[in-house]
Amino acid sequence: MSTPVPEVFKIFSLHRYFLWALTMQDHYERTGKRFSPTPGFFENEAANEAFVYLSYWYSGLYVGCEGRQELKLVDPEVDVLLKSPYLDVLRRFRHL
Repeated sequence: MSTPVPEVFKIFSLHRYFLWALTMQDHYERTGKRFSPTPGFFENEAANEAFVYLSYWYSGLYVGCEGRQELKLVDPEVDVLLKSPYLDVLRRFRHL
C-alpha cells in the first residue's frame, strides 16, 4: 500500500519544475545570442543547442501549468494566463 504524498511536497515539486523551466529559458536566451541565421539552422551548433533549451523550457512550462491545475491552486492573475489559447499549443508541443 502506498503512502499518500503530502500536498506541500506536490507544491514543492511544481516549484522545482518552474525553476527548471526558468533555468532553461535563461540558457536559451544566452545560447540564442551566439547564432545567426547563417549558416543554416541545422548546421549551426549553437542553434541546435538553443533548440534543446527552448524545447525543455516550453515543456517545463506546460508541466507547471498542468500540475497547477491538478493541485487546484488559485491565483487571479495566473488563472487569466491559463485561459490563453497558447496553453494548448504548449500542451501539444510537450507531447510531440
